[in-house]
Amino acid sequence: MNAAMRPVRSALKRPDLHIAMYKRITGAIAGSVLLLILAGCASRPEPADPNYASLLYKGQGVFLQVKPSENLVLANKMLSAVGMDPESLSTVLERTNQAYCSFEFHGLELQYSIIGQGRYPETIAALSLRNNEEWEKRTSESSKGDTLRWWENRIGGEKISFIQDNAVCITNGDMEQQLERIFYGPVTPLPDKVLQILEAGVLGIYSNEPNFDDQIGKAGAMSMLFSHIDEIIMGFSPREGHDNIFSIDAEYLCSNRTVAKSMFLMMKLGLINGIRTLDSGYEYAELMSDDPVSLKEDRVIVKGYPISLEDIDWFFQQALPYVRIQAE
Repeated sequence: MNAAMRPVRSALKRPDLHIAMYKRITGAIAGSVLLLILAGCASRPEPADPNYASLLYKGQGVFLQVKPSENLVLANKMLSAVGMDPESLSTVLERTNQAYCSFEFHGLELQYSIIGQGRYPETIAALSLRNNEEWEKRTSESSKGDTLRWWENRIGGEKISFIQDNAVCITNGDMEQQLERIFYGPVTPLPDKVLQILEAGVLGIYSNEPNFDDQIGKAGAMSMLFSHIDEIIMGFSPREGHDNIFSIDAEYLCSNRTVAKSMFLMMKLGLINGIRTLDSGYEYAELMSDDPVSLKEDRVIVKGYPISLEDIDWFFQQALPYVRIQAE
């Protein structure tokens, strides 16, 4: 998503323009607008599963679930971490209750697919897109004979499709393929334990058998350990009594106990020492009395680790080094 998304932002942000337009148009123009509205609201198939997470999750890459309605700043930071323009995201996120995101690395290229649930005036956005030559309306016939519809940016390659009255899909990958999956499957449910963590907080991250060799190569001292991680689950919840501090629960399933021991020592050193250097409001001794990093067989467990919104980028350098939050 880049500056080419601004017509979408403008259309979503200014419903008054839509009302004013209807006050000005007459006769034939009104008829044309009505046709556009009917075209924009054409019937479409129902998603294959009401849980959008299972329609994006493919058993690889990074899956992220975030609730902008509960913490807009955190949502903006996390999505900008994968290279999206915060300015382009702001208006869409303001209208989003929950976003489901799938990210995969192909070499050095990041491919993303996002489904947002919220308040999106499709007709207004479609009218704006029609008037912008950078955007082209695309259609194709699905494997079931339905018509799939989306908009594609000629310059940046981003695609957007309104898949339900309250849901929009955005991707820089193959939208036709993505819509096929959304409407007809396959459905790949996330493990129950993962769903509980994702739903419990304002942000959840899950990666099964991550393979980010190109990213790991530039990720820092502990990066090579991540090539031996089979699964990562991470949840962020607001810390009671602190407006800007989150409590992080995470679990790393390692390929064997030897890797787990190394991961445990490096994670413990990085995270515990971080408390002494970051302005987190917690004393080192206080945190050590309830050690947040533990080792259990081939798993490294982080429980209740406190981190401020300002220090989340630092945390990912230690705990998920192929994610970077861009400086504002």
